[in-house]
Amino acid sequence: RPASVRKVRPSTTAALAEPLMPARRAVSGSLRGISVSQAGQPEVAARRVSSLNDGEALLGFSSGLCSGRCFLYWLIFLSCLGGLLFGYDTGVISGASLLLKERFRLGAVELEAVVSSTILFAALGSLASGPINMRLGRRPTILLGSATFTLGALLMAASASFGTLVLGRVIVGVAVGLSSGTVPMFIAEVAPTAMRGKLVALNNVCIVSGQVLAGLVDGSFALVPAGWRYMLGLAAVPAVVQLVGMAFMPESPRWLLEQGRRGEARAAMLRSRERTPTCEAEVESEIAEMAAAITLQREAEAALRRATVPIRPVDEGGGGGGGSSAAGGSGGAARLLTSSASALASFFWKTFFARERPILTARARADAAAAAIAGTAATGPEEATTTASAAAAGMVAATRDGGACIIT
Repeated sequence: RPASVRKVRPSTTAALAEPLMPARRAVSGSLRGISVSQAGQPEVAARRVSSLNDGEALLGFSSGLCSGRCFLYWLIFLSCLGGLLFGYDTGVISGASLLLKERFRLGAVELEAVVSSTILFAALGSLASGPINMRLGRRPTILLGSATFTLGALLMAASASFGTLVLGRVIVGVAVGLSSGTVPMFIAEVAPTAMRGKLVALNNVCIVSGQVLAGLVDGSFALVPAGWRYMLGLAAVPAVVQLVGMAFMPESPRWLLEQGRRGEARAAMLRSRERTPTCEAEVESEIAEMAAAITLQREAEAALRRATVPIRPVDEGGGGGGGSSAAGGSGGAARLLTSSASALASFFWKTFFARERPILTARARADAAAAAIAGTAATGPEEATTTASAAAAGMVAATRDGGACIIT
C-alpha cells in the first residue's frame, strides 16, 4: 500500500487475504530460488519449501488465527504463570505451616523440613534446567515444569502423612527451579527487541504477585476446616492453565535456529509480530542477528576449549614421581578426587573470602614471568639463567593459584 494510505482500514476481502500473504511470498521466493539460485539442486530447495510450509501450518500461522500483538501478549501471559507459581508455592507455606503443625503434630525439625525442602530442590531444579533447555527446548521445559507443579500441588492437597507432604513439597521445588531458569529466557527470546526489557520484567512482577496472592489465600482459608488443603492445592489451577495453553504455543526462535530449523523459527517469530509493511524485513534482520550471535558463541566456546589447558598438581613436598606412578590404580583415583576437591575449596576461599583474588594474583605473576623471560634476550648467560629460574617459579606459583592457564 502507498505510504499515504497505510493506516486506512482495509476492506473485508483484503483483511481475509492479508494473513496468507507472508506464506505466499515465502513460497514464491523459495520457488524462485529453485529456478534461479538453486537450479542445479531442485530437490534441496523443494524440501526447504515443504519444511517451511509444514512449520507454518503446524504453528497455525498460515491460518492467521490469533497472531500479532494479541498472540504475543497471550504467550507472555502463559509464560509468566510460571513466575506466579514460583511466588505462590514459596509464599503459601507461611500460612499453611500453622495448620500443618497442628494436623500432623510436627516438631521443629519436621516443620523446617516441610518449609525448606522446596527451596533446596528449587536450587537443584534450576541447575538441571540448563541442560534440559539445551536438549529439549524452552517450551517442553515449561510444559515439564507445569506438569510437575500440578503433580506436586495435588499430592500436597491429598497428603495424609508427613512423608507425602514433604514429597509434594520436593516435587514443587523441582518445578520452581525449572520455571525460574526457563521462563525469563523464553520471554527474552520471543519478545521483540523494543519490548524485551519490560516483558522480561513482568516475570519478576508475577513472582511478587504470587507471594501476595499466597498471603490472601492463606487469610481466606485460615478458619476453614482442612483449609491447608485448599491453600496448597489451588496452585494446580494456574499450572493446568499453563500446561494446556503452552501445548499450542511455538518454540523459541533462537532454539529453533540453534537446531538448524530456520523456517520454523521465522514462522514462530512472524506469528508474534504486529503486521506492518516492514514486518518481514524486521524478522529477517532479527533472524540474521540471532544466527550471527549463535555462530559467534559457538566459535568462542570452541576457541576456549582449545585454549584451556588443564594443569597437573605440583608436588611441593619433593617426593619424586611416586605419586604419579600410583595414579593408575584405585588409590590414584581417590588421590585425584581429594586433590581436586581441595583445590576447588581453596579457590573459592581465596576468591570470596580472602583479601587477594587468586586469578588476579596468578595473572600478575604470569605477566611478571613473561616479562622476565622477554628480558633474557638483553642479558648475559648467568643473568639469563637466574631470570629464567625466577620466571619458572613465577609460572608455577601462577599455575598453583589459578588452577588453569589460558594460552593466548
